[in-house]
Amino acid sequence: MTRGVTEVTLPSWTLSVGQQPSSIPVDLMADSTLQVEISDAVSERDKVKFTVQTKSCLPHFAQTEFSVVRQHEDFIWLHEAYVDNEEYAGVIIPPAPPRPDFEASREKLQKLGEGDSSITREEFAKMKQELEAEYLAIFKKTVAMHEVFLQRLAAHPTLRQDHNFFVFLEYGQDLSVRGKNRKELLGGFLRNIVKSADEALITGMSGLKEVDDFFEHERIFLLEYHSHIRDACLRADRVMRSHKSLADDYIPISAALNSLGAQEVNQLKMSFHKLAELFERLRKLEGRVASDEDLKLSDMLRYYMRDSQAAKDLLYRRLRALADYENANKALDRARTRNREVRPAESHQQLCCQRFEHLSDSAKQELMDFKSRRVSSFRKNLIELAELELKHAKASTLLLQNTLVALQGEP
Repeated sequence: MTRGVTEVTLPSWTLSVGQQPSSIPVDLMADSTLQVEISDAVSERDKVKFTVQTKSCLPHFAQTEFSVVRQHEDFIWLHEAYVDNEEYAGVIIPPAPPRPDFEASREKLQKLGEGDSSITREEFAKMKQELEAEYLAIFKKTVAMHEVFLQRLAAHPTLRQDHNFFVFLEYGQDLSVRGKNRKELLGGFLRNIVKSADEALITGMSGLKEVDDFFEHERIFLLEYHSHIRDACLRADRVMRSHKSLADDYIPISAALNSLGAQEVNQLKMSFHKLAELFERLRKLEGRVASDEDLKLSDMLRYYMRDSQAAKDLLYRRLRALADYENANKALDRARTRNREVRPAESHQQLCCQRFEHLSDSAKQELMDFKSRRVSSFRKNLIELAELELKHAKASTLLLQNTLVALQGEP
């Protein structure tokens, strides 16, 4: 049976905490004084609404348990509030959660609805089911990334004390945060260019040398690490998409074998139907393999690609403070040589020195925490991925063996 052009739309989803992915890309220390989670989320066509549930015994809050509804723009506002605050220059700011993006799934469903009319209704139903599952997986990951951002903030002894964080968690009304317009987006793009140029200028300044071997080692490591993890993420995505594409290709093969079985005589009918059932089960297995690789490997790599960039930003801020300190030393020398405005120059030099030393102490601890967090997370996720790959491989082998026995036992 064939079909004509069919209008296909993605459903709206409501996700409860129990439906969220079983793995979070970072391991966080539990703290009973401030617990934050996304208990529910509702996906609409152009936005996702997150219900943020907070439990706390901190004296700042009027209640011990409360919840608010937030959108993605609210999370971005909170992230930028931290980035723009000079008090957190020595802290690795947790990466902002990515914007919910369901356009790819919508386009695939639209193409499916307008696609080749030669496919059967059964194939169409299976393909639609797969695309809806893909959409739901993206939705779940979106919720998980927004939740881990808040949990990173809540677990940090300094970031958790921020006034804007309290407002985000407790203020019961809409924060009225709008998305950026083109001018603001262009401004952010230009600021990134200026920052990159400034970093290149600082590192190329004559006479500016790293005064701490620890930070020089971390700088070299993070430059190479960020490049390698970005490459690994691209390759992991490619492998995951290959498994997913293979799972999709099993759909028409299974349908074709079922059609052959309907046309054949008894001797071959059962064989074709058994093979069709084999490919249908292999399709589901390949889908699980793709899903597990996406969750346990690609998502983890993608998250730490953003987190390593945040660590690089921390090193840039420290390098900028070092350059300011060196410039203040030179300005003080010139003031003393001319015997003019020596006191203001000394005060400025002392402030720059204090800022650089404070930022260095904080940055060193942050980078050590980053390493510990990264090692723990990678170890946990890679072990779980290997166990899942082994489980799926055994299931696939058993399925092929059983099918072979069934085919050989036929008359």
